[in-house]
Amino acid sequence: MPWIKSLSGYGKWIISIGVLIAFLVLDQQVQSLKYQLSEAKGMLEAKELQFQTAQAFNDSLNATVQELSKVNADSHAAEEWARKFNAAMAANLEKAKDDIGKLIDEATPSSACSGTYSPDVYQRMLQFYGAGTEGDNSG
Repeated sequence: MPWIKSLSGYGKWIISIGVLIAFLVLDQQVQSLKYQLSEAKGMLEAKELQFQTAQAFNDSLNATVQELSKVNADSHAAEEWARKFNAAMAANLEKAKDDIGKLIDEATPSSACSGTYSPDVYQRMLQFYGAGTEGDNSG
């Protein structure tokens, strides 16, 4: 570096001051970039925390929706079972009502209101309703 030797004392001072100013400016820029990087890292961490919170909330909502779907399916199955049960019971009741009506229509007319059935009616009622034993027909 022969050109440094050729400079006068003032020239060396000016170059030294220029280099020092360049280092100070460069240091300020580095400090500014470090501050911006630190600020960006803080914002990134905040956004990551927001994302994790939203993800946890979403998972919770998904679990709730799945549970509600299961409850809904169970309630539909229970409703279907109840509807079939009620229809079967209504059909059985209607059949029993018709059978009793037929038995009463076929009963031997009696002028006495004793509340008893004829032996034929009594036997058919026993067979139909499963008593299975013969007994007196006094009602």
